[in-house]
Amino acid sequence: MIGIGKNGRDFVIGDAELDRTLERLGRRGRSIARAALNAGMTVIVREIKRHTPKRTGALRRSVGKQIRRIGPKSNARYVAVAGFNVGKKRGSNRYVKYGASFAVGTVARRTRSGANRGRLGEADVIGKATAASLPAAGTRAAQIARKKLGTEAARARSLSA
Repeated sequence: MIGIGKNGRDFVIGDAELDRTLERLGRRGRSIARAALNAGMTVIVREIKRHTPKRTGALRRSVGKQIRRIGPKSNARYVAVAGFNVGKKRGSNRYVKYGASFAVGTVARRTRSGANRGRLGEADVIGKATAASLPAAGTRAAQIARKKLGTEAARARSLSA
């Protein structure tokens, strides 16, 4: 199955028939699954950016996605991750130090003189965006997988003829 994970919770998109087809294709099937996962994550990243508040735009620019391989290349599984600073290098103009603080919040903060700086509340932007865009992401991933499977089938037919 093509899966999208968020904070330890896994969302599985796709169907069993598609999964069996991709397994039978081996390396090419993994390539198709990776492309489908990438397309699904693009939908989610767009939704996260839409839900992120904009002051300077730095927080929106820091939203990214990354497809990670788990296991050896011969039997790889792929996991997609999206959020603040995901896939961004520290020190780049797309990296923000406060991304995690914004996502999970902070405790009450005080200065040395005792002035109360308040608490940064939790903004569950990623959770809301994921929940809102998951059906669309699954549909998009399945579309890409079926399109690439059709291309692969046409290629196989042309090689056998």
